[in-house]
Amino acid sequence: MVSMEEQASQQQAAKKQTGVVKQVTSGDTVVIRGIPRGGPPPEIVLCFSNVFAPKLARKGQAEESDDEPYAWEAREYLRKKVIGKEVQFVLENEIPGSTRKYGRIWLVQDGNATENVVESLISEGLVQVKKGGGARDTEQLKALQGLEEQAKSSGKGQWAGDNDHHIRELQVLSTPDDLVRFYHKNKSAPVKAIVEYVRDCCTLKVTILPEFQSVFLQMTGIRAGPPSTRENPRENPFDAESRFYVESRLLNRDIEIILEDQPMNMALVGTVVHPAGSIAEALVKQGFARCIDQSIQKYTSGFEKLRAAEREAKANKQRIWKEYESPVSNVREDERRFTGKVIEINSADSITIKTSSGEVKKIFLSGIRPPKVAGEGDSSSRPAAAGKFKPLYDIPYMYEAREFLRKKILGQKVDVTLDYKQEARVDQAQRFPERLCCTVMLGDMNVAEALLNRGLVSIVYYKVGDEQRPAAYDNLLMAGNKAKEERKGMHGEKTVTPMRVSEVADANKAKAFLSEFKRGKLDAIVEYVGSGSRYRIYVPKNSIVISVVLAGVSSPKASRMGPNGQILPADEGGEAALNFAKELVAQRDVKVEIENMDKVGNFIGWVFVDGKNVSIELVQAGHASVHDYSAEKSPYYSALKAAEKNAKDAKLNIWKNYDEQADSQSTMPQQEETTGERRENLEKVMVVETLPGLKFFAQNVNDGQKLETLMEDLRQALRNDPPVVGSYTPKKNDLCAARFSADGQWYRAKVESLQRNNKASVLYIDYGNREMTDTTNLAALPDNFKRVEPMAKMYALAFVREHNPEESYVDDVFKQMVPPHPLNLNVEYEFDHVRYVTLTDPETKDDIGKTLVSEGHVLAAPRGGRSRKIADEYLDAQNEAKKYRRNIWQYGDVTEDDAKEFGHQRR
Repeated sequence: MVSMEEQASQQQAAKKQTGVVKQVTSGDTVVIRGIPRGGPPPEIVLCFSNVFAPKLARKGQAEESDDEPYAWEAREYLRKKVIGKEVQFVLENEIPGSTRKYGRIWLVQDGNATENVVESLISEGLVQVKKGGGARDTEQLKALQGLEEQAKSSGKGQWAGDNDHHIRELQVLSTPDDLVRFYHKNKSAPVKAIVEYVRDCCTLKVTILPEFQSVFLQMTGIRAGPPSTRENPRENPFDAESRFYVESRLLNRDIEIILEDQPMNMALVGTVVHPAGSIAEALVKQGFARCIDQSIQKYTSGFEKLRAAEREAKANKQRIWKEYESPVSNVREDERRFTGKVIEINSADSITIKTSSGEVKKIFLSGIRPPKVAGEGDSSSRPAAAGKFKPLYDIPYMYEAREFLRKKILGQKVDVTLDYKQEARVDQAQRFPERLCCTVMLGDMNVAEALLNRGLVSIVYYKVGDEQRPAAYDNLLMAGNKAKEERKGMHGEKTVTPMRVSEVADANKAKAFLSEFKRGKLDAIVEYVGSGSRYRIYVPKNSIVISVVLAGVSSPKASRMGPNGQILPADEGGEAALNFAKELVAQRDVKVEIENMDKVGNFIGWVFVDGKNVSIELVQAGHASVHDYSAEKSPYYSALKAAEKNAKDAKLNIWKNYDEQADSQSTMPQQEETTGERRENLEKVMVVETLPGLKFFAQNVNDGQKLETLMEDLRQALRNDPPVVGSYTPKKNDLCAARFSADGQWYRAKVESLQRNNKASVLYIDYGNREMTDTTNLAALPDNFKRVEPMAKMYALAFVREHNPEESYVDDVFKQMVPPHPLNLNVEYEFDHVRYVTLTDPETKDDIGKTLVSEGHVLAAPRGGRSRKIADEYLDAQNEAKKYRRNIWQYGDVTEDDAKEFGHQRR
């Protein structure tokens, strides 16, 4: 007899419940989601009582199996009948410890049960009735067995006798090669599929029809959850809600997918085509998902829709954006847009612009990255080319990218939008200055996009959540990916070898090309402008880079690196001459006429840009003077002299203080006294620093103890009253205390120039050396130390002059001749506040200036008055050098027909 408790339990079990079928997992099992009543709706896994269906295949697991006959048909019949529909069900049994429950299920129409789903499955021969059953199920079981007998007699489903033709062959696309082959076979065309599982709201497991391929699909252009990085991982608090959103619309539904991008993360990438609209756009708009750069431009319906949906979600602070705040730009509105002329191409992603106001700015093209060597940062990965690594030629496609920019925009007026500033940083002891990252437009052409279209640069993928990017970033993404698909430029399969460009860096190499170059004009490109009249030039025909010194002119030198790594200051007018030459010829196509070469392998010749003689242009603008010796035998001499006269008359640049009357009265430095005997008043000095132009700094040996005491007193004063970092603001020409980088000690210094990024060039006035240092290494100099004269004084060698000031090797020879012990110094005369002296070695009695003359490195400078006797000795030494064709005399007499004013020019 059944107890009252058992009867109540059976009545409760037999009570019908209502829900919606979320998923069909096999021909006899469904997942039902209950009606939500606050909080997540309850779910149950319902197995049908008294029947069993053929088993579906198990793939990718420890124990794999294939489909049983009609397993797929049973699942599909049930899926199409009940998925997403409201049903009534009765729970009849439950296995302890299991999530599965057993019962019956009916379709519902107008709130009433209309069709017994289990009976329909039996009638179609898709499931079988279990043998046996409880006493209370006898009548129900008999009815089910009757339906099964009818199916058998009608030969339906499993009872048709052709089971071998109803076994599905499931393929799991589980290797990168499988995925890539499938993508290329089916891209851009709709592919039918069924959603089997929702991993997250943007990643689905699908079965591709009709060939039954099982694969994961990532939705194009979006990812689930809030932005996160490896450094800042973030959980998705809306994961359950977002999966419910997708499951209720897509799980077990028939869909079409359009494959739009290369597979990634072992999944296909595509868009889900749904009759109700774009599920991707809906997910983004609801704040369940966010846009990603890697594939958004491939989105079939247009990336603008996804971006607009994300902007709306952010504005409404939807879900993952509930704490979102609009980023604050680090660009002021008044500096965001400007126009300018492109005056230099620095690299594949950087150019220099001269704005309409005359300001020169180095900017970077935002959103792109220049070509680089594979594994950049490891020197072993660099090309094994002989000589110094040259990125422009040694990195594949760097030259092509530079050439595209050079031919398209160099010298052109462009519109610039400053997108953002990349802050200055220090990485592995290397300093990276602030970068101005910009979008550059030449008419309607976005320069960065044009580079990407040709495969000459690659796209920058910004960090997740980084919104400092160009406004047209999606267009850049599209261009970059199109170049990849078409295998253009650096994305091609062909291995590109670096350009084989050699450098002519010495006289022997230069001499091998001299006769060839003198036959006619060279087609070349000016790669680097070192000063107004000295250029590095690439000759494509010979694949070489040569140094060219302009013939016919002398131009003041710009600041440059000295032999010991220190920055040498510019001559007066040197920087202006450099900038003029840069704007005129830098990276331009030029014609070059080579006339000769100098001692160290520099070619001497004429350069023409757009038909203009650059030497004449420099002189006309007052940035150079005529070098009569190299000019007067050329066909351009009269034009040069006329240009120089015009510049003098207009007092342009180097001639701003020109006095014609004074110039006509003197062409050489003159002593105040020109009669009597030469005075000899020897000082014992130590040469501590040599300078260009045969100048040098020297300390009086007798001041040695005084100098040591001065330095100790200075350091003690700064120890007693330590300087506060940042409290001193240096100004040009200030006397200050400076901490020397080599030993960390304090010395007296003069501020010669101030640079960007808190850098200052200083002259250590007691030692004559220079250094570029941080302003944090400078401090105010106590007043009592300012009154002591510098211990290092500047002098120049008397009775000599350089044949060509551009030939820097003379400075090196002079430096090598100075011994490491004291010398005897005698002041011979003074001109323009510079003391001209002779230096004699007390041990060998050698006169260093005279030795330079006798070895043919410099010219003797004739003089009269009380210095005439020793000047004549220098002339005798010069005649000896000329006779034996030493150095500058090796090609003959370099002083023939030398104009009187040449000495004044070479002073």
